[in-house]
Amino acid sequence: MEAEDKKYIMDGKFYVKNENTAVCTICNKEFKYHRSLTSLQYHLSNKHVFTKLPSQVASSSTSTQPTLSSFLQNNKPVSTARSDTITESIAKWIAKDSRPLSVVADSGLQKVLKLATGDPTYEMPSRRSIGRKLAMLYEDIKVQKVAKLGEAYSVAVTCDYWTSVANENYLGLFCHFIDKNWILESFAVGLFHTTERHTAETVKAQISTILNDWNLSEKNLHYWLR
Repeated sequence: MEAEDKKYIMDGKFYVKNENTAVCTICNKEFKYHRSLTSLQYHLSNKHVFTKLPSQVASSSTSTQPTLSSFLQNNKPVSTARSDTITESIAKWIAKDSRPLSVVADSGLQKVLKLATGDPTYEMPSRRSIGRKLAMLYEDIKVQKVAKLGEAYSVAVTCDYWTSVANENYLGLFCHFIDKNWILESFAVGLFHTTERHTAETVKAQISTILNDWNLSEKNLHYWLR
């Protein structure tokens, strides 16, 4: 068949070689052709994914991507229960990753949460709200840790005095013990800003205060101080 006699179909992506055969003009693969375009369309979409027919291009150009504003307008405000869950998640993130409380004032984070919640009226919790939530989380976790310490027969206590880059002194106190399932547990029981000199009497008083607060005074304790 001469080139000028070829019948092109699907916007020139195939030509009819004979009454039973169509050929892809991109890769020259032959297909059985009985006037049905299904197999030809499937071949284009799978083997030549970057090749679109003009009709497909026109169709995609008319379907515009929804804007952020139109997306938010179609969503409902965040419920009180979900808002409280988000606040708690933010507090846990701040505590776990050592983020400053001021992060809740970041305009970028506010936009992200508005998009994530689908609520254009969503307001970030204040620093005071996050502070209260952190205090509640601390008390809940402390109750769990005190209960674990109550089951321990012997507890090792390590203490560390250190100075920050701002030349401020801090005391960190950590407990280590093996629980009833023979699993090693280690966690901090206090990190405090100190202003007194590190005399023996001062160190004893500060550590005793922490131990009393965690019901550890009567335990079989082993100390290591640096």
